[in-house]
Amino acid sequence: MKHPYLPGFILQELNRNPEFVIKLQENQGFPDLEKFKAEVNLEIDNGILKPIEGEQLFINVLSLSIFPFIAKPLIKVFLKSSDKEYKQLMNDRKTEVSDFIINSIKA
Repeated sequence: MKHPYLPGFILQELNRNPEFVIKLQENQGFPDLEKFKAEVNLEIDNGILKPIEGEQLFINVLSLSIFPFIAKPLIKVFLKSSDKEYKQLMNDRKTEVSDFIINSIKA
């Protein structure tokens, strides 16, 4: 919410310069997919999560989080929402996405 144009900027840079992601990986906050997959597998083994590939879960979380910002004009038209309504919708997504993901993977 603080940086709604960041996903679009990153996608634009990736399309313009595919090596841009290598620079992103150097960032300390860049996701470690191998660690994520190991944690997912551990939770599956412990019966906490339904079986799911870590890559698929990562893509689901990423998609559900980023797409609404990239598709803002499309979403606003389809939902006939004002800027204020769209902002509220995005605030509501904080819990909606969490609940959706948790309910889709918990055993």
